[in-house]
Amino acid sequence: TLILLAKLGEKSFSLVTEAIASALTGGTAGGLTNSDLRAGAYASLEGIGRYLLGNSSLTDDDDVSASVGKLADKVLGALTSCLPKDKHSGASPTTAAGGGGTTEAPPLVAKEVGTNALLAWMQLARRTKATGEKSGYDRGLDHLAEPLAKYNAKDGEFRFRLGSLIVPPPSSAYLSSSLVGGERNGDGGTVGGETLFESVIVDLVEKKKISKGLETVVDAAIKKHSTSDAVAQVDGALAVFLLVTYRSSGASASSSKFALPASAAKAIAAGSTVKGHDASFLYSPSLLDAAARGSGTGSDSGLLNYVLHRIVALHTKTIYKASDGRPVKGDQPLVRLIEKRLEEGHPRPHSAAARALAVCASNPSPPISSSSSSASHYSSVHVSLKTIVTYSPAAARAADAALFATFAEVNDLALKDESAREAVSDTPAHRERFDPIDETFNKLPCTGGGGSGGGGSRRGKLSATAPHRGYDPASVRKLANALLASVTNGEAMGRALVLSHAGTTQRINRRQRVALVGYMLDALKERVLPFVEKKGEGEGGDDDAVDGLAKFLAVCGASSKLEYPGKNAEDEKKKDEDGRSQDKSPEKGSSSKDVPNISPSVHEATTSLLNTLGGIAGSFDAEFDDAEDEEKKPYALAYKLCIEKLPSHLVDRLNEALTSAESMTKEDVALFQSPKGVLFRPPGSDNGQGGAASGAGGAAAKPAEKKQKGGKKKKGGFNAFEDEEWERQVKKDLAKKKKAQQETSPAAAAAEKALTPEEKKRLDEQTLRREGLSEVLARDLPRILATIRCLCDSDIEVGNATLPAFGPCAIAAAVSDCPALSGVGALRKDAFETLSTLAGCVYEIEEVHAPTLARALVISFSKGASKERNGEDDKNGGAKDKSSKDPSMVAALPSPCASAACSIFEMEDYGDCLSGNSFSFLFPIVRAALTGPRNVPGCDAALTVLERHCSMLAGDEVDAKVKSLRKDMATTVLELLSHDRCRTFANPSPYEALIACYVTEEGGSGPALAASEIAPLLGDRGALGCDNARVAAMETLASIAENHQKLVKNNPLIENRIWLNCFDAKDRIKSAARKAWRVAHGQDAEDETTPLAPPSKMYAVPLLPLLSQEDTSI
Repeated sequence: TLILLAKLGEKSFSLVTEAIASALTGGTAGGLTNSDLRAGAYASLEGIGRYLLGNSSLTDDDDVSASVGKLADKVLGALTSCLPKDKHSGASPTTAAGGGGTTEAPPLVAKEVGTNALLAWMQLARRTKATGEKSGYDRGLDHLAEPLAKYNAKDGEFRFRLGSLIVPPPSSAYLSSSLVGGERNGDGGTVGGETLFESVIVDLVEKKKISKGLETVVDAAIKKHSTSDAVAQVDGALAVFLLVTYRSSGASASSSKFALPASAAKAIAAGSTVKGHDASFLYSPSLLDAAARGSGTGSDSGLLNYVLHRIVALHTKTIYKASDGRPVKGDQPLVRLIEKRLEEGHPRPHSAAARALAVCASNPSPPISSSSSSASHYSSVHVSLKTIVTYSPAAARAADAALFATFAEVNDLALKDESAREAVSDTPAHRERFDPIDETFNKLPCTGGGGSGGGGSRRGKLSATAPHRGYDPASVRKLANALLASVTNGEAMGRALVLSHAGTTQRINRRQRVALVGYMLDALKERVLPFVEKKGEGEGGDDDAVDGLAKFLAVCGASSKLEYPGKNAEDEKKKDEDGRSQDKSPEKGSSSKDVPNISPSVHEATTSLLNTLGGIAGSFDAEFDDAEDEEKKPYALAYKLCIEKLPSHLVDRLNEALTSAESMTKEDVALFQSPKGVLFRPPGSDNGQGGAASGAGGAAAKPAEKKQKGGKKKKGGFNAFEDEEWERQVKKDLAKKKKAQQETSPAAAAAEKALTPEEKKRLDEQTLRREGLSEVLARDLPRILATIRCLCDSDIEVGNATLPAFGPCAIAAAVSDCPALSGVGALRKDAFETLSTLAGCVYEIEEVHAPTLARALVISFSKGASKERNGEDDKNGGAKDKSSKDPSMVAALPSPCASAACSIFEMEDYGDCLSGNSFSFLFPIVRAALTGPRNVPGCDAALTVLERHCSMLAGDEVDAKVKSLRKDMATTVLELLSHDRCRTFANPSPYEALIACYVTEEGGSGPALAASEIAPLLGDRGALGCDNARVAAMETLASIAENHQKLVKNNPLIENRIWLNCFDAKDRIKSAARKAWRVAHGQDAEDETTPLAPPSKMYAVPLLPLLSQEDTSI
């Protein structure tokens, strides 16, 4: 009511304000004698002050300005005389102003509301220049400086009074925007802000001489920190900030020449070192933890969060200007990258001040005064970062240091949040206690509201912290985007790209994804591309830079540990190979625990980034687009990263994880699935209940067998043995259930405590082993598979291009029958889902058939999926290639096989050749359909599909992926020829298909066919195989000789095989072989009367091994 009366006009606000001031000083009857009454007066004065600050028209007029100045002088006098009386909080609830009803607000706190009123009227006094000596403004300065004259850390007055200049106490619950708003500013005037407190600090230092008092506070903080660093020294940080602010203000000549006290300068300078968190209270873990708590835990967090990054920024700027931008001898920049630690591969190669900035940026808590828009009047942590990067020496690499520090901080915060969630997620009650759910859906979520938290009544998924995972993703993304242009290090660039997607996942909506793609396209063009081109000026070219980015993204997306290469990586690798050390840590002498884990939040951010980059890469066509075109360069860079570089790193990690998983036994899997903190007793062990149970079962088995043999069926069909067996089984089930209940009860926990020393040691060993198993089964494998799915889902062109890389290892994961993948159902599901995702990237076939294609691929392989192929060495002397790994051995399909029939039908129905990537991915289905003695219904077109794609082996449609399958395609046809069902195929026949497999380029500089490609024709399945295979091999060699006569004639092994078959007892083999011989030697193929040309002298050498051939005809 008083505020509304004051808004009626010029005379009104003067009369109302004077009346309130008189009541506060006791000048009127019935003065305000207690805190509760004064609290209402303070709130009214604050509201009137904000109204006047928001209406510049009232203070622009000289006469009105003079009257407001006199009014401010009187009000400040009243406030400074009354505020010392208010020592305690009020206790009576008050109805919120402008609430329009009965909404109850927290009680007015006289001391806090009075301080807000003091600041508002001091701001009015400065605006109206009513700041003379002994004025109300001067008395306000005395009130603020009073705690420093007799500093006492326990009373908290220094922190409250001077800290209120930065973070004014909350009072907005009583002053709505509509109540204090003016004609031009609907929210009312802003109280506080950097302009006010900088001016007030300058006046305090120069007029009230508080610098000595501030030095005393800093000394006290240093002394307390040296005794114990468990408590955050908030007063010391505030004192340092006030000193640095005065020094950097430049408001007067004395401030420009002002030198920081030695204690304060030393506390700040410690931030340039690695161990600054130990040397200075300003960077201590306790203070950083307090600064990171967020705005909802009290004013100290907001105060510390702000002063911390401003101290670093203002000090950096001041040093730069004082030295005219030249390096200062003996002084290190506060925010810097430490080269030695970077080369060693340390996870935190930055100074302590860089971490302090990261803490502030990860959970920013800008000071908020009584106006909702006042946050914009304070420099954010991002403004401070810009200042630091601008004024730090180039050698400091401040942007890189900030990115390293922020990435590590975000990762640590997310890990802590995940650990807390896991700890409380064992029951629904615990989950809801940690993350409560508001089921009153009839209300809209509050975005503001009372209290310093500003979170209103939001709960669960609607709460402000629900998607944050311990940090503020919007702030982190803003930091990464701002620092991208200043990055000089490849690993820092990788961190910036990941952080640019912090808080996002694959599941964000399309509009958000479009926005991310648009931003990333600009970032690639303006920031990443110049960085890569600059790095490409060296010997390795830009390939090394792009490969470095791909390797880092593979680590973040597909690994549980953040591995660093470092200078010692090669030495450590050699140690591992020699068996002298199995330590994979980045530094010598450190354990593997020093390598930080990668949080799920960082993993999700990486997969989201890959989704964005994949969307960009899909717009580049390597066959038709010019990578040097300026418009296409960003797309070409994304293509190179996502398709050429990244898949190889992901495949290596998946193969490594699969190898680890396949080495696990059933007991390992049981240990992995056992509860933590409980001694695991494997079934059959001597000291466990499982062993006793199995022993008892074994003892009971023999009598049961005897009883069963001697048991006779009574009348009525009753069998005594069956009845007893059923009863025994029921008792077993009941005992098992009872045991499970006991294990989850407190009694079981108490029993576990009574372990012998040997059992405790064993429990510790099991805990370490379980952690190693969890690293592979719960983190590495699921993350790798998820990253592969993410990349393939980003764009179908990207997915199709990566099919040859991902296909073999994805199939190996899907068909592996090791205990780990068989026993952990989620892994089996993930592996099949990944294979289905890859199948969906065969764009020639409808995506609805993707699961069917995946099932057909799984059926097409035998059990030895992830092992090296056990192919026989060719009897012709050709050894198998042990360096290459075949995902599995293709097996004959069962008959019938609906999924394979559907797959073959879809491939044939397409009517043309599939892309090389698609065919190489689906070829195992074709191969399996042509393997074995039985016809599979619906798969008759398999040979047609194979023969159709032979056109991609040479000529205009040649494809490198299909060309690499020539040997397997020929082997498949030869396998078909070894069975009688080969006669059922026509148009093409198997003979025609085999000849088509060896179509070659005409001319060319290199050999037309490699020795490994011809090998199937010369081995036990070809020239030394069954009759059909030998005839087909001879006809194919004749076809090859027509275009490449020297290839056949000058190869002793080929010559040997043809010459041998020229004397076979069977006419059809002999005829085909003699025809091939004549073609190879330039004779008329149809002229059987002409004697055969003699072989070379070398043809007899390969005959010797054939003397031991099992086939006697050979």
